[in-house]
Amino acid sequence: MKGKITASIALKLCVIICSLWGVWLNVCTPDKDFFKPSAMLYFTIQSNLWICITCLVGLVIMLRRSAVSHTMAVLKLVFTVAITLTGMVYCFVLAPTGGPETWALKSNLVHVVVPIAAVADFFVSSSIWGTMNQTARARAKSSDSESGRFSLRKPRYLLTGRD
Repeated sequence: MKGKITASIALKLCVIICSLWGVWLNVCTPDKDFFKPSAMLYFTIQSNLWICITCLVGLVIMLRRSAVSHTMAVLKLVFTVAITLTGMVYCFVLAPTGGPETWALKSNLVHVVVPIAAVADFFVSSSIWGTMNQTARARAKSSDSESGRFSLRKPRYLLTGRD
């Protein structure tokens, strides 16, 4: 389990660093127009930023050892599919017909490296999240019973019909 957590943290950091670096190289050019806001309209740039933010939030959740919400799991799935689509279209449609600039560092980061790392992280983190949620629920349950906090669970006598 500890090895999976370490692998997931490393993959999330790889996605975050490579996507930010790749977006920076694609959006900011050394030309006379330093920042190209029109580049933000590309699906490649958007999907890289989405998966970067998702991995950043997932990293924070993992380091805090919090429970992962259903919404976070769905967002992770949606943005992993988006970045996978980016990588597949690039590798199978655009790259074979492109020139030598196709395999430049800025293209490889956002089209190849980030999608592979994001898909790998999706499979590694999905196996961890179930265990993390069980641990977080057990920790919350024990802290609720120890601290004597009010619980919203129905009393047992209401469920059985006995007084």
